[in-house]
Amino acid sequence: MLNPLRVFWWTWTERASFLEALFSLYLAKIYLALLGFKKVRRIFVKLRGNRSSRSEINIAQKAVLRAQHLIFWKRSACLTNALALQSMLARRGYKSELHLGVAKAPTLKAHAWLAFEGRDLIGGRQKASFTPIASFDTD
Repeated sequence: MLNPLRVFWWTWTERASFLEALFSLYLAKIYLALLGFKKVRRIFVKLRGNRSSRSEINIAQKAVLRAQHLIFWKRSACLTNALALQSMLARRGYKSELHLGVAKAPTLKAHAWLAFEGRDLIGGRQKASFTPIASFDTD
């Protein structure tokens, strides 16, 4: 859970990234509901910006992980988390891969995770029980 007292100790960059992550999560959810995945990928994740520091990747990752505690939906959170982080990294000029997988347990389940240069940033812990079916690079 997000501790309000810890926010006081965050750097200004961490605070700005947190607000960007929160906005990106809500925007991703709204876009997915209204437009569908294919259009969201085309609109939401465009590569732009210049790389400045690898620490930006870790700050953006932490921001999404912190902001996910303030969303009101839990269903399909992995996809919105992955899309939000991918859009944040794209705005900073970093390419990443969004992976989608399915598992056939008693019922069909789906999962999304985001990787950067072979390292899982979001959703990687659960990916072992899912069979990858699609992968999307940053455009």
